[in-house]
Amino acid sequence: MRPTLALICLTFAFGGSAPAQQAKPHDFARWENEVAAYEAADRAAPPGKGGVLFIGSSTVRLWTTLAADFPDHAVVNRGVGGCEIADCTHFADRLIFPHAPKQIVLRAGGNDVHNGRSPAEVAADYVAFVAAVRAKLPDAEVTFVGVNPAPVRSGETEKYRELNALVRAAMRKLTRVSYADGFGFALTADGQTRPELFVADRLHFNAAGYKLLAEAVRPHLIAGKVVRHGLLVTGGETLILDAGGAVTWQYPHSTRDGWVLPTGNVLLALSKSAAYPGGAAVEVDRAGKIVFEFKGTQSEVNTVQPLAGGAVLLTEAGDKPRLLEVARDGKILADVPLQAQTKDHHMQSRMARKLATGNYLVPQLLDRLVREYDPAGKIVWEAKTPHMPFTAIRLPDGNTLVGCTHGNLIVELDPTGKEVWRLTNDDLPGKPINDACGVERLANGNTVFTSYNAKPGQVKLTEVTRDKAVVWTHTDARKAGVHHFQLLDTAGKPGANPLR
Repeated sequence: MRPTLALICLTFAFGGSAPAQQAKPHDFARWENEVAAYEAADRAAPPGKGGVLFIGSSTVRLWTTLAADFPDHAVVNRGVGGCEIADCTHFADRLIFPHAPKQIVLRAGGNDVHNGRSPAEVAADYVAFVAAVRAKLPDAEVTFVGVNPAPVRSGETEKYRELNALVRAAMRKLTRVSYADGFGFALTADGQTRPELFVADRLHFNAAGYKLLAEAVRPHLIAGKVVRHGLLVTGGETLILDAGGAVTWQYPHSTRDGWVLPTGNVLLALSKSAAYPGGAAVEVDRAGKIVFEFKGTQSEVNTVQPLAGGAVLLTEAGDKPRLLEVARDGKILADVPLQAQTKDHHMQSRMARKLATGNYLVPQLLDRLVREYDPAGKIVWEAKTPHMPFTAIRLPDGNTLVGCTHGNLIVELDPTGKEVWRLTNDDLPGKPINDACGVERLANGNTVFTSYNAKPGQVKLTEVTRDKAVVWTHTDARKAGVHHFQLLDTAGKPGANPLR
């Protein structure tokens, strides 16, 4: 039902009496196919939350350059050709709220007026729209784009002007709202519509019109800045990707773990192969030249970590699983035995890390334990995990973040081993966790994880907030999965002290 109370309040506020209700019920069902199509698209490729959602009539639906016009924002287009503001409110549960946008840009109202509703009635529908948003998204910004005149509807120009004025007046009693002037640029200095901004139907904008519309909206976008990361990818393919996903460097060997170093060189744990039957740890420059090499002496090398002074930490899987610290000249500086099962060498350990205390944190897959060893190999702490641990990260507060590979979950454990945070597919749209191998905790508290078994075209990395909102994903068409990764800045350089 349309907002009779809001309408009465609005019309009394500007004088006049409340208009009569339309006798003919509004036909929401006519948009069902378009709405259902959007829902199907969301199920197939769930978009991230917290961005900027554009909703409204065909001006929005036909805005095909939306992402290119606002490259620094995560935008979602949910335009429905021919719809009115009341339709946007009616379908908000299906078109808006699943995306949890931080900002909503509403461009609608022209069809409302064209179909016989008065500017006051349409302005009341706008107030009702904002109220519906506030009920579900109390902190979201709502930006109304003023309805523009068009040559084919030039007789309605003054009604659009009145509607825009009523909306701006209503905004004085609302919070977290803004107005983008979509009206003025479509008129000449003497008040005539500008036909050069429209396609042949004289109703919808052409490229020049959308360029001006984007310029009008851009200053009002305050939310949904796009998260961008460069990446070092290790796994079946070893790559460095820029923030746009383009390959900027690759190394012709399968890898287990890796680091882009401040020098620009790359430290890698190589998978076992004919050339390296026991795996290896190598450092290579960007030309692929090996500047450091340690060949594994057992079954596999599954970890590398750069240490102070240029030494390298690595793990060897085999009958005598161990941690090694190796100097640049190949001298073994530390040899720490690991207490792990020996029936399955491949499932002994993964991303071991040396801690600031000098101890070592080791995820032991088949044992389903994360253990902390001192330099003598004594277990000084351990915690059971709900599934096989792949990555274990000691956080600044003493907690430990664990990626549980085939369990498709990530947990955070306190120093007693108690679980204090858990992320599963039940928390995320599209159930993207598919073998949670590599994990990284960012300085802002967000968590990034891989889905090693993701297929081409599926989400391979996901970033979520502490509240489990998705803020970034990486998808590509490569067959190889992402075993582990290192986030890089947009210039391809590593951040300081990554928790990974």
